[in-house]
Amino acid sequence: LTVLLALAISSVLAWLLWLYLKHQEELVSKTNVLEAVLENMDEGISMADADLNLIAFNRRFLDLLNFPPEKFKVGDSFESFIRFNAERGEYGEGDVDEQIRGRVELAKKFSAHHFERTMPDGTVLQIHGIPMPGGGFVTSYTDISERKWAEKELKRSEERFSKAFNSSPACLSIASIQDGLLYDVNDHWCATTGYDRTEVIGKTVAEMGLWQNFRQRAQLVKAIRRDKSIRDFQGTVITKTGEARECIFNGELIDIDNEERLLLVFHDVTELKRAEDRALHLA
Repeated sequence: LTVLLALAISSVLAWLLWLYLKHQEELVSKTNVLEAVLENMDEGISMADADLNLIAFNRRFLDLLNFPPEKFKVGDSFESFIRFNAERGEYGEGDVDEQIRGRVELAKKFSAHHFERTMPDGTVLQIHGIPMPGGGFVTSYTDISERKWAEKELKRSEERFSKAFNSSPACLSIASIQDGLLYDVNDHWCATTGYDRTEVIGKTVAEMGLWQNFRQRAQLVKAIRRDKSIRDFQGTVITKTGEARECIFNGELIDIDNEERLLLVFHDVTELKRAEDRALHLA
């Protein structure tokens, strides 16, 4: 009986050991999968526990924040990373210990945070921290340098276009090709028509009676839809005071915010035509 009991206990222990080893094997497998996922992410990831020790981070985290891999390991304190930054001057002038203390105290609040940080090498990081239940937080670091550069270039391009648009000696307008709703006009357009910009933006050319013969605009639109642009189209514009001005139009379709709009340029040739008519009468 004793032998049978010993065998039974041994069998149970062996089974429990097998379950334990299987569980450990599954944990190792899941850990390996998690590490593979972390290491193949384009974002830097760090995870701190309730004691502010980094219990996980990937290589991208070290690369983005310029932390030397040989100096840091999983389990190091959050403070050690902050100290490294403070001592190399990343937080500017000031007392290093105060800089560290302030950041550590802020981290202990475990509050969600989202901000952008420009690194000394010009890299712009978007940093997003999420608190974990029970304390600690997970933080992601995304390199948005290219996006920020593109935004700056777009802004510069818009500023250049705006400057060229408003300083042009020709009358310029941007409108909907469908109904002639005016989105923008330049200073020379206003000077020629007599309207202030605030009077015309958001109104259609039909509402304002800008064309003496609206069929002319219909012909212009038809030609532009067919050829995508038009050159030397003759039409008559009515000014705010009701004066008819003979004009030569050039225009083309442009894309703004994924919408097709009509960029129209016209020159007032009324005086030139009058001078030509006088010359013909004198001949």
